[in-house]
Amino acid sequence: MRKIWTVAMREYRTNVKTKSFLIAIFVVPVLMFGGMGVMILMKNKGETGTKRLAVLDYSGALFETLQAKAIERNEGLPIDPETGEKQGATFELSLIAPATDDKDEQLLKLSDDVRAGTYFAFAEISADILDGNGDEGGDGDEDDPTCGFGVRYYTNQQTREDLPRWLYWTINPTVKEMRLKAAGLDKEIVDKAISQVSRYDLDLLTRSKTGEIQQAKQSSELNMIMMPFGLMMFMFMGLMITTQSLLNGVLEEKMQRIAEVLLGSIPPFQLMMGKLIGLMLVVFTLLGIYFTVGYFIANHMGHADLIEPRLIAWFFAFLIPGIFMFGALFLAVGSCCNDIKETQSLVMPIMFPMMLPMFLMMPVIMSPNGTLVTIVSLVPIWAPMMMVMRLAMPVVVPWWQPPLAMAGCLLTMVLAVWAAGRIFRIGFLMQGKPPKIGELVRWAVRG
Repeated sequence: MRKIWTVAMREYRTNVKTKSFLIAIFVVPVLMFGGMGVMILMKNKGETGTKRLAVLDYSGALFETLQAKAIERNEGLPIDPETGEKQGATFELSLIAPATDDKDEQLLKLSDDVRAGTYFAFAEISADILDGNGDEGGDGDEDDPTCGFGVRYYTNQQTREDLPRWLYWTINPTVKEMRLKAAGLDKEIVDKAISQVSRYDLDLLTRSKTGEIQQAKQSSELNMIMMPFGLMMFMFMGLMITTQSLLNGVLEEKMQRIAEVLLGSIPPFQLMMGKLIGLMLVVFTLLGIYFTVGYFIANHMGHADLIEPRLIAWFFAFLIPGIFMFGALFLAVGSCCNDIKETQSLVMPIMFPMMLPMFLMMPVIMSPNGTLVTIVSLVPIWAPMMMVMRLAMPVVVPWWQPPLAMAGCLLTMVLAVWAAGRIFRIGFLMQGKPPKIGELVRWAVRG
């Protein structure tokens, strides 16, 4: 045991004192959550400049209203106090006289103008839009191509939705108001009659430690997604750091021909266990820093209740067998190869099961106690990430499932470490052509 601990502390100190560890403290969270952070920061910062929209108003009744609404919108855009410029793109509408001969030629000409940058997009407004025709589709009338399609919006930048969204939100109330006026109906009375009932999504009521009933808070989809997503990513990050470091470390020792020296002073199994424990301590240190900083940030933002001690305890409890399961297998693969290229074909069958829970994140969020999610979360190789994601959801997981998943993880961990130890003992001193997967299985079974 003393030798195992000596190897573990050496691995720990060697990794913690490196620049890569210090860089990982800052870089990994940026890579994991940087995109989401940029989206939040840029949420209120839209595009600038002017987007020109050409309008073919076959009805002859809507363009002036749309143009007035566009001017009103442009004047209401917020001003950046630093630059003095408007925050967001302004919309400029241009009325195009409908062609009297060939409608398709005119549409093609406008399409070419959009491609050339003259317009951002162009739109057609049906001649009978005030009659309610074309509300269900855009095919149009076979006899009259200017009727029966509502509104058609043409652009080559479909992903930029601010202009079509504004057009939709503006033209629909305008058309509805005109239709009601033509029918002689009072708009306010109709609006009250067809107004939708408000819905408020709330969490469940709870009882505090003092016995008081705490009222339900408004639920947040972001909060529901952030915890399972964050814990899954941290779990995956911990496994990746462990497995890659172990793989590279054992390959380096083989390539530098120091394997014989190491095995002359410590048995192979103890050497392997020392490396596993050392890298596990490195991951615990890194994640401990992240969770501590994350708690202070959440507490500052008023969301400290999302970080439950019970959930963090389950996280680290499942992380331990995960590190030993996958770390031992990566060590076994690395001990049988001579360089990083040779490991690729042997590592892929291990990498895929480790990455599978990432593809099942949405099913977990949509149905944490669904049949498929429950079965997968009880499979030992997937349980570390899947069960932690389920436990992070507000839905209560049956009490017997986490202990059962943990028992399966521990048994699989013992089996993986035992099999990897037998492979490591043979492969660490082997040189030449790397073995195939079938040979590794025979080594694990027969020793």
